[in-house]
Amino acid sequence: TLFRSHPGSPTTSAEPYAVAFGQYGNKNVDLVIDAWGLLRDRGAAVMPLKLIGMPESARATAEAQIARLGLRDLVSSVGWLFGDDLKQCFGGAGLFVFPSEFEGFGIPAVEAMRLRVPLVISPEAALREVTGGHATVMSDFSAAALADAVQKAVTMTPAQLEAARERAMEFTWRRMAQSLHDLIAEAR
Repeated sequence: TLFRSHPGSPTTSAEPYAVAFGQYGNKNVDLVIDAWGLLRDRGAAVMPLKLIGMPESARATAEAQIARLGLRDLVSSVGWLFGDDLKQCFGGAGLFVFPSEFEGFGIPAVEAMRLRVPLVISPEAALREVTGGHATVMSDFSAAALADAVQKAVTMTPAQLEAARERAMEFTWRRMAQSLHDLIAEAR
């Protein structure tokens, strides 16, 4: 278990919010900001967005884009979070947006599913595989496709979120060790 919600913490709120990571270029934080602008322009009931895990230089660029698009009331650059603050922020989210261009596995996506947090992913192969049909997938790498996926993801039912949680629970260290053991035995 990586993250758990802790109501009342400084990084959570009673109002639903979305979370996106921005620590690396492959996380497409600029695309996420543009999508929030499109959602606002469409008149969609869009939840506030917290951008987490960004170095100072990336935060400055993101904050300039947020200001240019007039999104200061909807998008905040939280920066780096560690320990309980990260757990609380991620665990308290009402949506996780993960339009990554490259992932080796996608642990944050699995964790969102485990927590029953609606999840938007890019069409990246590893993310599609690990989520097993339990995430809303962007049709392409455009802000419009991301905005469409966000609007769809927030309509996930409790039953769909529970099915996603069950999928996430398949990924255990015991299962990984057994698979590795079987692979080595087969190679002998």
